[in-house]
Parts: sequence; structure tokens; C-alpha cells
Amino acid sequence: MAARASGAVADMCAAAAGKAFSMMAGRARMNSEAMKSAPKPSADTAATSAAAWERIESFIESDPSVKREVDKIKAEKSAVAH
Repeated sequence: MAARASGAVADMCAAAAGKAFSMMAGRARMNSEAMKSAPKPSADTAATSAAAWERIESFIESDPSVKREVDKIKAEKSAVAH
């Protein structure tokens, strides 16, 4: 009786381990496929990003109401961080 119960428990554990392994392998495969399809940074990404941030900065500086709002957000964020 104990041997039979022990065998049943071992079979359940083996089945559970097999399912867990299959799920992990499936996730790894999905993550790998997602990484392959994700856009890769290119040499001009840094320059494009820098230009975009410069445009945003100039917009903020040109509009006083936007500048006040940005300063308010910065103040709130710095208060939360400390």
C-alpha cells in the first residue's frame, strides 16, 4: 500500500515537473522570438533622440505655462524621491 502510494506521488511529481518544464521552455521560446522581432538600436538613434529632446527642451523654454508645469512636476518627483 505505501509502495503504491509512493509510486503515485512520484508519478504526479514527474508529471508536474514535465508540465512546468514545458511551460518554461514555451516562455523562453516566446521571449526569444520577441527579442528577434524587437527593433534594434541603430547608430543614428542617439542623434535622433538627442535632437528630439532638444526640441522638447526648446518647446518647454518657449512657453511659460508649460515651464511652470514642468517645474512643478520636477519638484513633486524630487520630493517623492527623497
